[in-house]
Amino acid sequence: TSLSPGVTYTAAAFAFNGSSSTYNYMTTGYPTKTFTTLAAEPTSASNTISFSNVTDNSMTVSWTIPSSGAGVYRIVTCKPGTTNTDLPTDATYYIPSATYGAGNLVGSSYVVYNGYGNFVNVTGLSNSQNYSFSVFEYNVATNTYNNTYNYQTSSYLNGYAQTLAVEPTVASSGLTFSNITSNSVRATWANGNGARRNVGVRAGR
Repeated sequence: TSLSPGVTYTAAAFAFNGSSSTYNYMTTGYPTKTFTTLAAEPTSASNTISFSNVTDNSMTVSWTIPSSGAGVYRIVTCKPGTTNTDLPTDATYYIPSATYGAGNLVGSSYVVYNGYGNFVNVTGLSNSQNYSFSVFEYNVATNTYNNTYNYQTSSYLNGYAQTLAVEPTVASSGLTFSNITSNSVRATWANGNGARRNVGVRAGR
């Protein structure tokens, strides 16, 4: 215990006999092992998740990086639903892809971002589906003997949003007006392939 984070150490094991003043150590052929401790764990999580540019198969996810205690880097994971409790594993690097389903898995969640920024545009989503996103802060040491990724999992940002319904591919057509009076009109049209339709009227040409 009491080792420093992100520091490389070498340990050696010596066999010996004796007790008290008769200790006799074998100092040849002893084994050694080098390792690096994990980087310092972040102490603050990102906050204020928001969603924009939502379509039937994509959305932009943004978050606010804390002013102190943040990691140098962060990963964002995504899965269907409104909750996401899958946690990353220390000493593991996760390959991201902003195309849902193409990045590495954390539990049953896909990694859609890995970097030091504060937004990602995620594509490849299904229409009319809730997706839950989690943002995890992490640090990693440099010039190390082994992986030192250290994720903050005791506190992390989570939120969800729903994609739009699928966009129709055939527009309504043949809009005509009849029974025009001083304060009303009858509108008729041929339906497109949307399940619903909205008709708007405004003054002017």
